[in-house]
Amino acid sequence: RVVSDAFGLHLEAELPRSKPAFDRLLAAGLTRLTPVFELTTRLLGQAGAELDKTLRALDGAAKQPSGVVVSADLKAQLELLLAPDTLQHAELARLEHYPRYLRAAQARLVRAINDPRKDASKAEPFAPVWQAFLAKRSSLRDQPAARRFHFLLEELRVSLFAQELKPAQPVSVAAAAQALAALR
Repeated sequence: RVVSDAFGLHLEAELPRSKPAFDRLLAAGLTRLTPVFELTTRLLGQAGAELDKTLRALDGAAKQPSGVVVSADLKAQLELLLAPDTLQHAELARLEHYPRYLRAAQARLVRAINDPRKDASKAEPFAPVWQAFLAKRSSLRDQPAARRFHFLLEELRVSLFAQELKPAQPVSVAAAAQALAALR
């Protein structure tokens, strides 16, 4: 992953077709290798630390009767957010947001345990869009668009459940539903 990012070797990138083009790619990539490695490891470390906190909070919530429903929803969220191919597809700029997504999940969990009805009322309009996306995502032809939409849903979760963490982009349930309908 680090080498791909440092040398710009993404799926849509054109590979060099001549020795001078290869030498330019090599020279540019070598200078970016260390900074990309450091950035990647820092981002993964931050996300890992927040994931540990989130998993500990989920373990604690499983013992609370009011935490059962939200725990199941958050586990489904984490399964998709941290899918086995995440590092293969998530851009570094997107990985920067993972700790915030995980902090939002932690905040939601605490609030849901304290006031499950309020959490349910916030989740009610979101749930159909989430379920429709889960049902549709594997059959979508444009998987990069599906991944972008998934992150739009993560921003919507922040907006709904942890506004103090400030979503990176404004989004509403209606806008998310409309974007989902446009996915092919």
